[in-house]
Amino acid sequence: MTGKVALACMVLAVVGFFGWRYEQTRGLEHRLGRIASALAGRPVKVHCQGNTGAIFDVSGELGSVQFDAAGHPAATTDLKQDVCRWLSHLPGGGVADAATAPNGSNARHEDALGTIPTITNSQ
Repeated sequence: MTGKVALACMVLAVVGFFGWRYEQTRGLEHRLGRIASALAGRPVKVHCQGNTGAIFDVSGELGSVQFDAAGHPAATTDLKQDVCRWLSHLPGGGVADAATAPNGSNARHEDALGTIPTITNSQ
């Protein structure tokens, strides 16, 4: 009986952790989407790469935006997990603060700033 209770507690802890992480990521995506929309001057959604995607990702891109046949960018942008994590650690949690981050504060500072066209779906 004690083993079943311990197993149930472990399962609840794991499910709770992943639920918490999911909510944290969705909140960050919403915040980044508001910032990207303001920069792009139109509604933009941001999607941050999940843990599974990050584990199996072999590309060197920091993010991507799909374009239609006419060359118009989609209203959603996909960012790699590292970029989303870096942006979440900025003082305000957004791209607007990236321009004022001190040099050397993050090894990927310039790389993350390079994602602004991706985030805003601009060319």
